[in-house]
Amino acid sequence: MWRGPSRVAAGATGAATGGAAARAADHNVLNPKVAVFFVAFLPQFIPAGAPTASSTAGLAAVFVPLSAVYLLLLVALVSRAATVLARPAVRRWLDRTAGVVYIGFGIRLATASR
Repeated sequence: MWRGPSRVAAGATGAATGGAAARAADHNVLNPKVAVFFVAFLPQFIPAGAPTASSTAGLAAVFVPLSAVYLLLLVALVSRAATVLARPAVRRWLDRTAGVVYIGFGIRLATASR
């Protein structure tokens, strides 16, 4: 389990234990994919002959707020979806739909010929 057995047993969540934003920032800063993105993708948009460091910093200054807005909108959307999906009627419908799909897959697999 990714949270560890003791945290799951205690019912702890990332937000309840504090420091979730700091941990998220650490993961993002230390994530090599972020560095690869900035090294591989952003230089394509630097004009020839332009100062590399300041142009890259300018592009990063545009990227960071756009990413923040996108992630805030994503969090708001997922939060709203979570409240809708947590309703008992919606959960029952999703469970039944998933069950029908799995039964359909099982029937197709059982009737398939080699």
